[in-house]
Amino acid sequence: VINALAKSGEPGAAARAERVLQNMVNRHRSGNDDVKPTTINFNTVLDAWAKSGGGRSAAERAEEILEWMDRLNKNGNHEVRPDTITFNAVLDAWARSGDRMAPRRA
Repeated sequence: VINALAKSGEPGAAARAERVLQNMVNRHRSGNDDVKPTTINFNTVLDAWAKSGGGRSAAERAEEILEWMDRLNKNGNHEVRPDTITFNAVLDAWARSGDRMAPRRA
């Protein structure tokens, strides 16, 4: 579902994909081991934000998701670990943002 939303290119798709991811995280946190978010799920959402056309706010959201991933990993969820693809997606979000401060943020 996350992948389909992320690839759709529809307005609001990144936010919808993120809501699905949040639901997965919440269900896993509640003890449902059938729903286990992974780095791939997070990277898919990050890519959706990068390509959303949302400018600076999309890039800032991508940064916040990276921080969320880092917190989850540090709290013991080792299925969620930022990797090269993660950082490239956040850089891509800033590159596409059109923000004049993007080079510094990246």
